[in-house]
Amino acid sequence: QLKELFPEQWALFDALDLDGGGSLTPEEVSIGLKQWGYTAEDAAKSFSKLDMNEDGLIRFAEFVAMWPQLEDSFVPNRYKGILAVFLKKASGISVPIFGPSDPMVTLKLGDQEAISKRDSRTSLQGAAGEPLWNEAFELNCVSPSKQELEIIVQEGARIGLRRRGTEIGRATIPLSSLDSLNQKQQKLTVDLEPQGTVRLNV
Repeated sequence: QLKELFPEQWALFDALDLDGGGSLTPEEVSIGLKQWGYTAEDAAKSFSKLDMNEDGLIRFAEFVAMWPQLEDSFVPNRYKGILAVFLKKASGISVPIFGPSDPMVTLKLGDQEAISKRDSRTSLQGAAGEPLWNEAFELNCVSPSKQELEIIVQEGARIGLRRRGTEIGRATIPLSSLDSLNQKQQKLTVDLEPQGTVRLNV
């Protein structure tokens, strides 16, 4: 299946597919791209490019075929590039003494923010203290030499000892520390404060 051949593209498509219907509507694309810093006009142009058969819906086959062209060519002038992040998993993070834990992650780059699904809402749930996300995000860079990517692991459980939104761990990655000349995704394991690590590709 296509989603097995293109797991990172599928993760991105699935994140945009808010109703889980297997196709993207103009509203879903608009909501997702606005979170990544695109304007409503940018989102509408993106949808038109991805909707190859012009039926008002984007299916995964269209997404796979057209997204690389869109990614390479359609970056608003105010940005200097796109930071593609594939959030994989965390290890060794703290868990409450009792009660559920359902970690999620907030990624911040400048004034942009992207929020992952809770561990329980992903296709493969991790063990305690070892959440799995396997989600793709894209954030627009204004100044790659100066900006930092913030990674904040938070409690997502609606009930339990820890209140939802409680910070579990945090890390910061200066974009200047990444190899911008390397066209392949870089696999990173980043230490969280106060404990644990998070794995991601950028």
